[in-house]
Formats: sequence, structure tokens, C-alpha cells
Amino acid sequence: MTLPPTLKLAEVVPDLKSWNEGKGIEPEDWLAMLGSVPQALMYSVLFWPTFVEHQGCLLREGFSPQLFQEWLTRTNGDRTAVELVMNHRHITDFFPNAEEHPSPEQIAYWAICCERSGL
Repeated sequence: MTLPPTLKLAEVVPDLKSWNEGKGIEPEDWLAMLGSVPQALMYSVLFWPTFVEHQGCLLREGFSPQLFQEWLTRTNGDRTAVELVMNHRHITDFFPNAEEHPSPEQIAYWAICCERSGL
């Protein structure tokens, strides 16, 4: 999956365009003003989660052993399928209390970022 030539971060985060009296702002400048080192460190878990080995599967740390057994049964022991379903995440899974829902363009951008990071 590659970014369409017109799909840029400033287009999927409209707030960037409203800064600087409508002239816009670069993502790095936005981060410099509103971001923090602790936030960056916390967001790193989204792109580099911790995995543990469990019965021949690599699963995100903190998985439910009961859910693992249920999926193992549902998939007739297909461990690859169990890993895929148990490690799968949506952007909204990380922000359950968000006031806004992501747009289709934001979801596509997120998916491409996840793919590039190996998720």
C-alpha cells in the first residue's frame, strides 16, 4: 500500500491548515508546540508493541489467555490465524474516549503508517 500522491499529512489533519492565520503549519512545528517527549514515548507502543510467546504464537503483551483458547478452538488450531486476529488493532482501539471519529482518509493514512512500521 502506498500513499496516493495527493494524500499528505496536512490533508488528513485539517487543523494543520488553520494555523498561522490560515497559512498552515508543518507537522514538525505543530509537534514542537503541542507535543512532548513523554507523549512521543507513549505513542511508541503503538508502532513497536511488546510481544510475548504463548503456545507457539507471538501475541501482544497483555493478551487474554481465555480469548486465545477460544480463537484456537474457532480456527481449528490455526496459530497464524489466531495471531492475526488477536494482534489486529484499529486506530479507534487506541483512543476509545476520543470525541472525534477518524475520517476514511485518516484511517487510510494510519493503515499505511502501520504497514510501514511492520504492524
